[in-house]
Amino acid sequence: MTFLRMRDATREEWVEIERLEAELYDPAEGALALLDTLRESPLAGHPVNGYEHSLQAATRALRAGEPDDMIVACLLHDSAVGIAPANHGQVAAEMLRPYVSEETYWVVKHHGIVQKLQMVNHPCWGEAGAAEAAVAPIRSHPFFARTRQFCDDYDGASFDPAYDTLPLEAFAGQIERVFGREAFRPA
Repeated sequence: MTFLRMRDATREEWVEIERLEAELYDPAEGALALLDTLRESPLAGHPVNGYEHSLQAATRALRAGEPDDMIVACLLHDSAVGIAPANHGQVAAEMLRPYVSEETYWVVKHHGIVQKLQMVNHPCWGEAGAAEAAVAPIRSHPFFARTRQFCDDYDGASFDPAYDTLPLEAFAGQIERVFGREAFRPA
């Protein structure tokens, strides 16, 4: 490559850069590396760590017969907690966006706000109706009900240390299909 500014790169150089990036950067591996960071970090006071929580949510989705993209979304929905705790859902959603349906993208992006409906005893919801007020701006969206179901059935239900949670390897097929990989195998 000979360019010193992006605007000076030739078409051929950009084609080569994109080829090299496709070889070097694997979106599935990157997403799973983020998920792996949750293995060692506790979910501050929760009964399971973030890694187990994510596997448990994905296990529940798999057993419920969800499509591959929703299973992978359950697996990765909290993967950005370590780098963006306040907006982890938005970060995870953007990471998944090229690979999942618009509905699944919306669910992951908004799960943080919708899960507030489950947190009725949280100190920040001391005022009656505060959680309802927080979700009011998105309640009429066509994917709101699906997000509520995601929070109720998968995210909010996945803190049971005794649950028969499947290992990461059990989701290899879903990860391969969602990320378009031929030979993904977790370490």
